[in-house]
Amino acid sequence: MEILNESFGFLLQFPLWAVIIGLVLITGLLVFWETPLLIWAIVGTLALWGLSAPAWVFGVFAALIILFGVKPIRRAVLTKPLMKLLDSMNFLPTISET
Repeated sequence: MEILNESFGFLLQFPLWAVIIGLVLITGLLVFWETPLLIWAIVGTLALWGLSAPAWVFGVFAALIILFGVKPIRRAVLTKPLMKLLDSMNFLPTISET
């Protein structure tokens, strides 16, 4: 457990501009390589740990990862209501029979 206590906030030893540039570059690489959500979760957790984020930020991050990562939850909470809203607004085009 001592290693966890010592490593918490390890990114704070670097200048803020260097940390921001590094995180932007890592994010760009993750987007370019089309990495799965699990890798995003690991990298995000490491970034939050390195920036010594409070516990509630970790909780919000975990909730977002679960919301977007678990397909039945995502369908029930996001996709279904969004599709109903778009359908009620007649935003979606009608598909004709060909």
